[in-house]
Amino acid sequence: MKRDVLLIILFLIILLIKIKFIFVRKFDSEKWKSGWEKFEIKEKSSNREGSYNYLTPHKKMARWLVRHKKLVGLSKVEIVDLIGLEDNKIESDRWVYWLSFTASDNKWLVVKFNENGIVKDTYIYED
Repeated sequence: MKRDVLLIILFLIILLIKIKFIFVRKFDSEKWKSGWEKFEIKEKSSNREGSYNYLTPHKKMARWLVRHKKLVGLSKVEIVDLIGLEDNKIESDRWVYWLSFTASDNKWLVVKFNENGIVKDTYIYED
């Protein structure tokens, strides 16, 4: 009986690790800025509405950045160095990075700055 419980617990731990690996990707600045991998679809999963959510490497990395608050406290110069400027204006207090592959799957990484140009919040916005 104890052996069965331990096997079930071990199975659940392995399953959780695999789920984390599938949906979260540690951030890699070079891959983020290279752009070629941005639209390469690695996996897709069904969302609540039954349509597909394409899990691009940028979405995975953005989730990791938000979850671990890696951008909070950085300056605009540091953000540009890490993830680039893209179409954002340097003087803006909110920068947006498009993460999606299709128009029906709109997701953005949003970076909000305080009055001193330091990141105060990040999140993934879904349309």
